[in-house]
Amino acid sequence: MDHRNNEVCSLCQNPLTAFGSKVAKDGVICRDCAKKASPFLTDEDIKRRSIARMKNHLEYRERNLKKLANFRPSKEVDGKYRLCVEEKRNRFLFSKRNNWDAENPDIFYFRQMKDIRIEEVLYPESTDDYDVYLVIKLSSSQIREIRIRTNEFAAYKKDTPEYAKALATAKEFREVLSAYMSKEEN
Repeated sequence: MDHRNNEVCSLCQNPLTAFGSKVAKDGVICRDCAKKASPFLTDEDIKRRSIARMKNHLEYRERNLKKLANFRPSKEVDGKYRLCVEEKRNRFLFSKRNNWDAENPDIFYFRQMKDIRIEEVLYPESTDDYDVYLVIKLSSSQIREIRIRTNEFAAYKKDTPEYAKALATAKEFREVLSAYMSKEEN
């Protein structure tokens, strides 16, 4: 069912624009509402969600923003994304910025992690350029997977220092988070 003929956002009722709106299972979400969604929620995730579920997701994002005010990382690992761990409260986040209010990075709990792996993905239409991803499977009603590309800019050939750095960053993230995941399981 195509909902693009709607003239207003199914969430906020503001007029839709030609660009940036996202199609949900039973409606259309405007660019402004779509920007409030988690960066880990893909377009495919949105297409499978009802408007009621997207409304719930945006409420979750508002609660997350309030939690950020009290987030105090005890450990940080830099990369294209910064991994911030708050050991005292058993939680973590990935952020591109220091200004969390502007980004609203999702806070996750160690107990939500189910699997952590590294994927080396051949860049489309290339025979030897790769992207490196850290992929974390979660048990969360809002986000099922965190997928972070660790290479800084472009895809790289495997024998370059840039590729080695991207792979090392992914491994460091995995090592840090795996240690906390193991603690939560005990």
